[in-house]
Amino acid sequence: MPWQKGNFGVAGHRDTLFRGMGEIRKNDVIRFDTLDTSYVYEVASTQIVRPQDVSVLNPGPYSELTLVTCYPFNYFGSAPKRFIVKAREVSQTALRQSSVQEANPPDAAPPAQTIKSQATSRRVIFNVPMNHSRQLAPGISVGVTATDTGRQQMDGWMWLIPDRRTVWLRDQGIQSPRVFYGYKDGRRRELVITRVTPDSVMGYLIL
Repeated sequence: MPWQKGNFGVAGHRDTLFRGMGEIRKNDVIRFDTLDTSYVYEVASTQIVRPQDVSVLNPGPYSELTLVTCYPFNYFGSAPKRFIVKAREVSQTALRQSSVQEANPPDAAPPAQTIKSQATSRRVIFNVPMNHSRQLAPGISVGVTATDTGRQQMDGWMWLIPDRRTVWLRDQGIQSPRVFYGYKDGRRRELVITRVTPDSVMGYLIL
């Protein structure tokens, strides 16, 4: 993990999360945010390796970030090589409380039966840009990988840190609650998408 010494490795698809990775150059700056800390890395090098060359993930003498994606970027099918970015940590900054807006806008109201059962619950309103992720609450983040404005559906994921699991959001439509429960606390939570645009997804999380 980024707060541990050694090599922090992150892999992603070349046509979604790491779509722009081929444009990275030496000395570029990468910022990685956790729940409470922002880590800043400076790119030291890029290289192309075979999938079997996992030595790029070996720990070095200092804290570093390694990004991995398939290569070539415009290859159809299972790409034969891997594009690697190596970046050295240069700073850490403690984050303030999440800036995610918490409100109850009229256009994001849940169904009547949900209002009754969740009368004492809290709603967290969010707007997540395409190919980005955002922390909605401590231990709960949501990411957007695709949007379909015609059908008002989105693809993405929720990462539940305390449970160490991913909830996949595929063809998730608006006003179709996605209910999930915490493995550790057993609490019921509900994610609702209210609007899908080409550039972002809006909705709210009921805690």
